[in-house]
Amino acid sequence: IRLSNRILSSKVKTLVANGEMLPFPADYFDIISSLGTIEHFISPSRGLKEITRVMKKGGQVLLVVPNSFWVLNKLTFYKGTEQPQEMLATLGQWARFFKKHGLKIEKINKDIGPKVFKNMNPLGIIKRLLLKFTLTMPKAFAYQFIFICRKQ
Repeated sequence: IRLSNRILSSKVKTLVANGEMLPFPADYFDIISSLGTIEHFISPSRGLKEITRVMKKGGQVLLVVPNSFWVLNKLTFYKGTEQPQEMLATLGQWARFFKKHGLKIEKINKDIGPKVFKNMNPLGIIKRLLLKFTLTMPKAFAYQFIFICRKQ
């Protein structure tokens, strides 16, 4: 937060807040992003309700979420990250979850994942190469999904 405040000065207000109780009035934001976070909330449902509460009608939200059906997850018996709280879901489950919370899905993209050589860990490089290969597969097998939605 200090670094953000130093870089952005007074142009942007930065703060730390509970994602399930945001300190903003209803209908406040035109655009919201949740990049790999909503699945780690204690209650993803409450977090999504809060996102839709603070988003203006017709506002847009970008949500990046993991795919429990990612093909490499199935091959390695993936049960989530090392983080203590993680909601895992398929493409269809995420879509139903977002619609249930008042979001209209405009577009769903595959996350292309990190750069293959982001570090020189041999096992990591192999996994990232396999991830790139899965981009040729149907969307349901993607590593992560990028949902672009509007508040209804």
